[in-house]
Amino acid sequence: MGAKKPVFLTKAQREELALQRRQVEIAQQKCKAKLFLQSNNDSKPQRDRDRDRDLDSLSSRDHDRGRERDRDMEVRNIEKEREEEQKARERARLEKLAEREREVELAAVKEQILMKLGYFFGRGLRAGMDRREQKKLAAKNEKEIREEVRKKEGVEETRGSCCSDEKG
Repeated sequence: MGAKKPVFLTKAQREELALQRRQVEIAQQKCKAKLFLQSNNDSKPQRDRDRDRDLDSLSSRDHDRGRERDRDMEVRNIEKEREEEQKARERARLEKLAEREREVELAAVKEQILMKLGYFFGRGLRAGMDRREQKKLAAKNEKEIREEVRKKEGVEETRGSCCSDEKG
């Protein structure tokens, strides 16, 4: 029962505490920097400082080389992306071309099948042709189709099926 209740701070109080903490951190960093500079100035002779300066210039050259490598890599990546896009466009173009060719071929095959089957539209007879001729042509086409189907299925014609075809 003797537990402390939590103290809730307002937004302004929290901001003030944060600013105070940050000011303390900055003061500590400044002290460390001063100590570091004093120890460096006292302990290093002139030639060590020159050597450090030379190393700094070398590291800047390495940094420049790294930037150039990065640029080269970016250029290569862009070129690869362009090539991939171009290949994708070419594939799509070839697919469309192949699809058009298939459509033309299928249309021709479909037309041949329709002509062979002798589909009649409207009343069942085509205008401008003799009715008897059309009926004979339709019977002939039907007989040919049945023969092809039997050949594909491997069924031999029997005398009964042959006669029924002629009567029908």
